[in-house]
Amino acid sequence: VKNIDVGGDLGEERVYFEEGLLNQVNMMYSYDEITPATLNKIARMQFTRFSKNNHAVAFCGAGFLEKLQNMDVQRVQSLGLKGVEVTGGLIVKRWESIFGNIDFVYDPILTELGFADYAHLCDIKELTRYVKREQKETTLDMEKTSEAREAKREMVSIIDCVATRGYNNILVGPSSEITNA
Repeated sequence: VKNIDVGGDLGEERVYFEEGLLNQVNMMYSYDEITPATLNKIARMQFTRFSKNNHAVAFCGAGFLEKLQNMDVQRVQSLGLKGVEVTGGLIVKRWESIFGNIDFVYDPILTELGFADYAHLCDIKELTRYVKREQKETTLDMEKTSEAREAKREMVSIIDCVATRGYNNILVGPSSEITNA
């Protein structure tokens, strides 16, 4: 929890920050190019030791998804990259292997942070959500204040964060850059 100056006449506000999932990464994998063999090695790393299930989500930057799309899958026969529809109509690409399934999803934040060629593999079922306060909605009717405006101000606040459990959290990136990530 930090006090920040909002500016102007608004004064200070107490803000609760989380460090983010990238700061909780405990394994890294570097690649020179994305191939079916690369994806199988990543799946082996994700799903063998310490794994509690056989499904993970890879949040990917735009460059990583482009390399994945350009990957030569002609050599792969029974296992490979398939399109699947997830809840809410979101279509993702899924890599199915003997070790487990990885769903690849575009995450624009990675691209904005300079991690366009990276992917963050995460076991969604093993995330823990810590809640300090559930969602709270309030409405301030400005007509009833001293300013007497014909407006309403609606506020929604929630104080929570997500933390990883276990050791199945992988940052995948280019071998020339991963040591600086």
